[in-house]
Amino acid sequence: SDVCSSDLAERLPAVAATPPVEAGSLARRTLAARFGAAPLESLLGAARQRGLAPADLAERLDIGLDVLAKLERRLIRAGSVPAAFLARLAGQVGAAPAVVRAYLEGGPRPATAGAMLYAAAPPPPPEPQSFAEALSASALTTPDARGRWLALSQPDGS
Repeated sequence: SDVCSSDLAERLPAVAATPPVEAGSLARRTLAARFGAAPLESLLGAARQRGLAPADLAERLDIGLDVLAKLERRLIRAGSVPAAFLARLAGQVGAAPAVVRAYLEGGPRPATAGAMLYAAAPPPPPEPQSFAEALSASALTTPDARGRWLALSQPDGS
């Protein structure tokens, strides 16, 4: 019993000096090990790190800012995004397509704190829609671009 107590007493300062592992950093390390890269926290943030403003990213992707905003908030079902678009988006934000897909599969992001400042309760997140539905509803995507991306989308919108 004395041997165990002295051994523990010797190890305790080292354990106490070890910084705690945050759940977020553990999740990032786990995903990085699986996908070979750290997960995305934001499409727009990753684009900004590469010197791209949201309008520039939308232009390079050939979509409207409204569709880009839905992608950022994860309001478009990942499975409905055409592989060609996913690859193009991944290239623009400097991530692997699997990392971008994992980001999109993360579930809807909540509204910003400013939007909820005077709300009694947070509003329920909108239901995610298909890529084709988002394009069809877009007022900012050009008709030519909409047609090109819709031709690559799944006919059932899944």
